[in-house]
Amino acid sequence: INFFKIEIYNAKKHKWEWIVDDRRRSMKRNKYFIEESHNAFITSKEDELYQFFDHPPIYLKLIGEKENFKKLDYVHLESLKKILKYSKILHSSVKI
Repeated sequence: INFFKIEIYNAKKHKWEWIVDDRRRSMKRNKYFIEESHNAFITSKEDELYQFFDHPPIYLKLIGEKENFKKLDYVHLESLKKILKYSKILHSSVKI
């Protein structure tokens, strides 16, 4: 897709956005598709982002050469919430 910005929206019309840093992007080519991923630090806002996902439906918008806008499935929302929960636990265990 070659996107440079990610936006997500929830049912309360709240919005989160990230500017994609190419140094944090990775691509994996397969015989049938290309998997593209992006890493971002959110350590100071885990709780707010977790609460954001409590108001489905959640929509994902990838902005780049082409725009892609889709509703996230429930399983993807649950997966994102698990990642945020893990991030919070990891962040609290690293504090000195």
